[in-house]
Amino acid sequence: IENNSNNSRVGFTDGTAAFFWTQGDKIGVTTSQSQTFQGMTLSGNGGEATGTFTGYFNGDISGYAVYPYGESGRHSIDNHELTYTLPNSYAYSSLDQTYAKADGNSHNAPMWGSISNGNVAFKHLGGVIAFSVNNLPENTPGMQFVLTATNKISGTFTADLTVAEPKLETSTTNVDDEKKVTIQFSTASGQTSGYFYVPVPTGLLGDLSLVISHGEDEVATGAWDN
Repeated sequence: IENNSNNSRVGFTDGTAAFFWTQGDKIGVTTSQSQTFQGMTLSGNGGEATGTFTGYFNGDISGYAVYPYGESGRHSIDNHELTYTLPNSYAYSSLDQTYAKADGNSHNAPMWGSISNGNVAFKHLGGVIAFSVNNLPENTPGMQFVLTATNKISGTFTADLTVAEPKLETSTTNVDDEKKVTIQFSTASGQTSGYFYVPVPTGLLGDLSLVISHGEDEVATGAWDN
């Protein structure tokens, strides 16, 4: 969904962390006739912490809702257990020059909610790490941002929605692709900085390393302990 030109991208105001929906945001809901998530789209231009969503399907909305919603089977529900997939790759059509730009790139913290009388209050299942990167080469296509952790940060996770605070929890894994997230991007003329966002599970991610490259050339690196 992050690669869609009309992608969902909830945001958080810099400095206050105030939450807001943005135009085109989509949630997935179950209904009285189906436990398969179906899409609803935000009405209006967003900018507020609450919103009205519309969609067309059989039955009444009931059960659970998830965010963000994509039609590729990214989320599923089975007997109150949510299966949720965090992508291991994203593509940016342009770089954000300010943090949490309303019409910018993805700030998609994974969320869920229990539907009651057609309403839902969303709660976080994970988080988002935001990176500000400077001194990039301007007007350069085909660049790559790769974040690698000690533990699992992408792939399939599960959450028990019957507990008090469901969450997607990281775990040790032997699958290297599940320890990294890649973002493809390009810089424009005069552009030497940008913001990058990586939705992540909760828990100890372990050591983090970041490599930004252009072809075989490393442009920048970074490392953080635990």
